[in-house]
Amino acid sequence: GITPGGHSGVKEALVSAGLMLIYFLVSNLVRSRTWLNITLALCITSATITSFIGIAEFLLGFAKLDWIDSSMFSGITGRVTSVFENPNVLSSYLILIIPVTIAVCIYHKERNVRLLCAICAAIMIWCVVLTWSRGAWLGLAAGIVLLLLSASSKNLLFVPPAAGALLIASWVFPDTFGARLGNIFTVVDSSNHYRVSIWRGVGNMLRESWACGIGAGELNFRAVYINFASFGIEDAPHAHSLYLQLLVQVGVMGLVFLFATLFLSAQKVYSHKFDSRADKATGLIAVGCFCGVVAMLGFGLFDYTWYNYRILFTFWAFLGLASAAVNVGRE
Repeated sequence: GITPGGHSGVKEALVSAGLMLIYFLVSNLVRSRTWLNITLALCITSATITSFIGIAEFLLGFAKLDWIDSSMFSGITGRVTSVFENPNVLSSYLILIIPVTIAVCIYHKERNVRLLCAICAAIMIWCVVLTWSRGAWLGLAAGIVLLLLSASSKNLLFVPPAAGALLIASWVFPDTFGARLGNIFTVVDSSNHYRVSIWRGVGNMLRESWACGIGAGELNFRAVYINFASFGIEDAPHAHSLYLQLLVQVGVMGLVFLFATLFLSAQKVYSHKFDSRADKATGLIAVGCFCGVVAMLGFGLFDYTWYNYRILFTFWAFLGLASAAVNVGRE
């Protein structure tokens, strides 16, 4: 699209659309259990190595303070970024993969594989904690709870102990973990105040552009947003919310398209998972991939990480992998 600012987002739109096509590539090329297992192994290995790098950053004192309110969180020495440029981008990548890693721990018959995947999941979760990304924590919690309930309704019994463990962790680490959890929904924190101020400006934008949007691209957003921004918050690169950003870029029909795609994907995954004649392993793999997508969507309430093409690519690849797991199970 072309905005009044004269900036074109055609290139960004074409790149994004091309990356989204990975959904069809994965869904149609991963057609056997062997290739499904290879793909999962590569994804889990990649995420574990990425997490190792992030944890090493923390242990060696290279974590960055660029995205933290040091006056409120003096106990936090920095946020890890690993191979990404931003801790929120790193956490959004990891929370996509953690649920399916846990799913492999649940369904696999070999004890050594289950143990290895449990260790990998623990390493990834530790790295997500070290990003100090509260939105990612909430999204990951939603994804894991949905996975456990999808695997068995009896897993609901694990939710209260997990909530208790979080409270204990907040009490044991009051200056770090407790401080971050305690300020999730307050605007006293400068980062929360920054987001809320941006959302107000974007809300003013949507009064005029909700139907068709202003077009893709950061330059488009900046050119229009500056006319609606709150004082001192004029330089935002995006809406800091997946859903608000989609409304701004492509209008209400783009958001409807996303929700329709997710609904059809969930229908396909869960109809296979709860089919008594279906393969149980592929059903749980499909649910694990979809729960990673749910975790990312939960995080999307508080941030927009699709501007990073690697995250956009991985999101749609995992949605395609959920579909591929169903296809493998049916065949």
